Amino acid sequence: MDAQLEIRKILQTEFTRIRTKNPQYSLRSFARTLGVVPSALSEILGSDRPITKKMGEKILSRLAVPPDQYHKLMDSLGVKNAATSAVGAAVSANYIQMNMDHYHIITDWYYYAVLSLVEIRGFKEDPKWIAKRLGISNREAEQALVRLERLEMLVRDGRGKLKPSGVSFTTTDGVANLAVRKRHLSNLELAKRSLEKDDVSLRDFSEITMAVDVKKLGEAKDLIKKFRRELCQFMETGSKKEVYKLCVQLFPLSEKDAK
Repeated sequence: MDAQLEIRKILQTEFTRIRTKNPQYSLRSFARTLGVVPSALSEILGSDRPITKKMGEKILSRLAVPPDQYHKLMDSLGVKNAATSAVGAAVSANYIQMNMDHYHIITDWYYYAVLSLVEIRGFKEDPKWIAKRLGISNREAEQALVRLERLEMLVRDGRGKLKPSGVSFTTTDGVANLAVRKRHLSNLELAKRSLEKDDVSLRDFSEITMAVDVKKLGEAKDLIKKFRRELCQFMETGSKKEVYKLCVQLFPLSEKDAK
């Protein structure tokens, strides 16, 4: 498919997906999410404006398109990615595979859930069992096991049993930027799911609204990081039976004063 048509299709699909959940979501809101002018987005969707290299890069990064698709479309628009420029040829299969592995580890919440599930009492290395415990498909469970082992985040002990290696990974800023936004969106969806189905005795949702000195945001982020790590250390002691996720969100409600 032509890159111009494919990007338009991606845009339309995402806009429709959001509007299905929120009928009040407007094209103007979508344009704000993408960081583009509403009239420009309207013209792109209507095929009245070609998608430039710069516009394509902005749209695809904001929509968290997977690295393989991102590189393919950007190359079709005439933009060479870093790996291509380095070797003067197409992106190597290994490079794309590594980026895809990292991308999915970051974006798809169930990878870290599987990593934690391995630690609970009674864990079974069976995709069907994992899928049932996490509410995912058998294929997703199987892919998670394969990728986690390939990245050596899961290893086998002397008896051949899986265990977390404690290894973390780093990835390029490009892959991280493509993935993090999608990960945060999935966290919100998971929180909504828990709010609707889990008894209050099994969850804690709390909030506070405050007037703040924005100069202290750096210190606030450090305090949140410290709290996350200390709570994790506390909760991971004892008999591990279930997998939980902690999301701490600090964000502005007021619009920035133009002055």
